[in-house]
Amino acid sequence: MRKPLFVLGALLPALLAACFWISGCGQEKASAEDLLAETGQKYMAEDSYRTRIDATIEVSGDASSFDPDFDALLPMKLGFGGQMDFDASDRDSIKARVYDLSVDGLTDMIRRAGEASGESDMGAIMAAGMYSQMLSGMEVLAIKDTIYLHMGGAWFDFKLSDLPASDGADFSKVDLNCLVAASLENQSTWDAEGGLTDIQELDEEEIDGVKTRHLRASIDPEAILRQQDENTAAQDECGFGDLAQSTRDDAYEDGHEEDYKALIESISETAKFDFWIDEDNNLRQQRFDMEFDFYEIGRILDEEDNPEGLKGVIMNISMTMKMSGYGEAMDITAPEDTTSMKGLFDEMSDPGMGFGGSRSEQA
Repeated sequence: MRKPLFVLGALLPALLAACFWISGCGQEKASAEDLLAETGQKYMAEDSYRTRIDATIEVSGDASSFDPDFDALLPMKLGFGGQMDFDASDRDSIKARVYDLSVDGLTDMIRRAGEASGESDMGAIMAAGMYSQMLSGMEVLAIKDTIYLHMGGAWFDFKLSDLPASDGADFSKVDLNCLVAASLENQSTWDAEGGLTDIQELDEEEIDGVKTRHLRASIDPEAILRQQDENTAAQDECGFGDLAQSTRDDAYEDGHEEDYKALIESISETAKFDFWIDEDNNLRQQRFDMEFDFYEIGRILDEEDNPEGLKGVIMNISMTMKMSGYGEAMDITAPEDTTSMKGLFDEMSDPGMGFGGSRSEQA
């Protein structure tokens, strides 16, 4: 009896060593905070990946005393979907392709609006159906500083500098590639400093057959506001600083800076971010959920004219992103035969179209 025990005792250290070497047996796994931070660093350094995006917007509640027509649309649910291929292997010519776009619920929303008004607007319903069909065949490419749209069997192209200026929104100096590259370089870290807080591990789950750890985090509004200020330098380098500042000035106008901060805090209270991470620290799936209280937003932004009829009207936004294809070559090439949209944008600059611009006086 002693001999088997002696042999087992002699083999045990070797078995344990093999266990650690081959499969990590007994190895202490990284904490939720460390895992999320390491995954974020790896994700931001990736040269290419593919993302499947599915989002829903739901609005529910009783708005009958505010607007019967609006109330007739409730509960309302819209669904959006699409696929994106991303290639940043050459930071001087970043590429993206968005396709397989879809929208659900639009036709039903228009139909119910028509029924509520006592009219069946078949034209609007048919237009909604055509829009959904057109969207399903649309494709968008972004290659360096040019955007390509595929609609109705034809390709169109434009640059941000072609867009008409309106109400202080001047895109003429914006460098799209610079902006995307800067956002990659200056992305927030996936930790407390980057605005993620209350990080916890929920469970181990399989995503498309791959075992993952499921983490959840909340956001820190103070960190979000701080990052907005820190991003100004990068935005200035890419010609976006003036536009970003104009947007913030609008939010802060008439002394509403504290209201804007209160709004960010209100949204942060309900925002949740979920991450599914595999054993190689690859992000396999990400999801965020956010709730907007129409009454609370109105109270924060305009206390003197708050619509009491919107009490209890809630909007929920949810977006799920499935990640795959890390490091794979992405087939993103500019189409050969395209039509420039600059002429259309120039026409939109006509003040009669409401997009700004100027018209010379005729004799």
